[in-house]
Amino acid sequence: MNAFFVQFKATPEKELLKKEILNAIDAHVGKMFLNSSITLPAQKPELSDILDTLNISKNTYKDVMADCNSFYQLRREAIFCYSREALKQYKVNQVSLMAGYKGLHGPRYFSEAFKKMYRITPSHFKREINLSPIQC
Repeated sequence: MNAFFVQFKATPEKELLKKEILNAIDAHVGKMFLNSSITLPAQKPELSDILDTLNISKNTYKDVMADCNSFYQLRREAIFCYSREALKQYKVNQVSLMAGYKGLHGPRYFSEAFKKMYRITPSHFKREINLSPIQC
């Protein structure tokens, strides 16, 4: 067998570390939303934050996450997952700040990215939430 493929063979340890990495990304994004202000843009977590939290190297990260989306795509998915929840309580422009979209065009960029991911604008998503019956 080719040595290249042996190096990236999935092991239980790598799968466990992959779950830890994904949980760390989710936790950092969750903290970003909890600690953010609805008037100031949040600071998005960087790969170095995750590496420091788990005390792993960039090479280890690349090895373990070789078959996954990039860090930035994983972070983006987590941000929009939290954004959907935040839209239940906050206005779109406030959620865009919580999601780290800065500047004058931040809400517009947030809306475009949200629509690209979910095929619905945040405003329409918010309206659908308000129209749906409360589920217990």
